[in-house]
Amino acid sequence: MSTLTDILDRLTDIGTLRSQINTLVKEQSELRSVLLQQQREIAEVRGQLKAMIQMQSGSDKARLK
Repeated sequence: MSTLTDILDRLTDIGTLRSQINTLVKEQSELRSVLLQQQREIAEVRGQLKAMIQMQSGSDKARLK
């Protein structure tokens, strides 16, 4: 009986670990999606800032003439 109990305990632990791994994989996928969206938004803001700097630079040059 002791051997059977040990085997069942180990199988239960493996099932628990599989469940935890599946949960972690789902969470990682969700986080990856969030990070990609944030990277896109950062790239967009960076582009907008560059455009604003160029516009400001052109405006300053026009005033100096």
